[in-house]
Amino acid sequence: MKVLFVNNCDLPGRVFNGYDLHNALIKKGITANLVVIDKFSDDVTVKQLEIDALERELIIYEEEKNCLKNLLFPYAEKLFNLKLFKEADIVHFHFPYHDMFSLLDYKLIMDRRAVWTIHDMWPVTGNCTNPFECRKWISGCGDCQRYDDDYFPMKMDNTAFMWKIKKEAYKDINPHIIVSTKNMESIIRKSPLTGHFNDINVIPFGISFCDRKKEKRNKIVIGFRLTDAKIKGCQFLYQAIRKLKGYESKIEFQCVDEGHIPDDIEKRFVIKKYGWVHDKNKLNEIMYGWDIFVMPSINESFGIMAIEAMGSKCALLCFKDTIIEELAEAPENALTAAYKDEDDLFNKLKLLIDSKRIREDYQRKGFIHVRNKYSFDTYVDRHIALYDQIMRG
Repeated sequence: MKVLFVNNCDLPGRVFNGYDLHNALIKKGITANLVVIDKFSDDVTVKQLEIDALERELIIYEEEKNCLKNLLFPYAEKLFNLKLFKEADIVHFHFPYHDMFSLLDYKLIMDRRAVWTIHDMWPVTGNCTNPFECRKWISGCGDCQRYDDDYFPMKMDNTAFMWKIKKEAYKDINPHIIVSTKNMESIIRKSPLTGHFNDINVIPFGISFCDRKKEKRNKIVIGFRLTDAKIKGCQFLYQAIRKLKGYESKIEFQCVDEGHIPDDIEKRFVIKKYGWVHDKNKLNEIMYGWDIFVMPSINESFGIMAIEAMGSKCALLCFKDTIIEELAEAPENALTAAYKDEDDLFNKLKLLIDSKRIREDYQRKGFIHVRNKYSFDTYVDRHIALYDQIMRG
């Protein structure tokens, strides 16, 4: 079996973008390679697509100027002509729409060997990655209230046009689809753009576990993902933190990713910023230093960091009515606050800080839950089984 993974990059998001999976396949004796545009590793099994970097930046500029996304990139033919592509039994795509290929060229590269893991809702909307309560993705988008999406911002509303382009682009392809939740499966089936895709597989993400004791510290350490994307909900966490009067000497905050913390919070609390951590062993070590992990996302496609944190014996705090609540099977294994309620988020965070018994109970239950349901070995084996099934026809 020869498997070729295709993604825009290798190390950022490695646990879900194919990089860790391709290495796991190699360890099992399967020939696996990864093709990317942005290469950060020195891995010889990762092939960087040979493109003109300046040309790509100019295309990004033109698309942004004209409120388009993934229409002008001419790199599908370069992938098509690669020996690795021609010889592969399986070609597994992850984020082909991250400034990599034109949507209209998917029919060239997504043949009967194609597997596509759909991570968010951008493929089925006019532009946004998470439409929240909006249902226009079913009827054609347009008159959009969120065309300036955090991840793919438009200067003007061109969502109806992009929706039509996607419908045209997908009509001649039928890749084998992987999603991580039943909710995403339902969305792919309901969408007029992807409703004809007839092989949709639910494979939850998995993580590797390191079962060890947490070190005792003088302060309670609270971890979170630092990002300015509104969908990740840090604005609610900041309001909750502001209400923590008299806790300055008792707690410490640590965060990964890149974003900006309000000055008044930085002046009051000890905050350690790690930036974006590519090394999964280092990330696991960092997370094992956290007592609590707050994930105040208001919408997620899966929420792998919640699983990673629970697997590092952190007590998880998230909002109700989210995918995070579902995958954690809260309230049994995680503590939840009312949706978008900063006061309730403060109360639940304070409870975890004040009560060692409750905190340690959620640490224990959360770890057992993800160990039983989200093993990386199971994640790998499910992919291999799907690849075998595709090759058998």
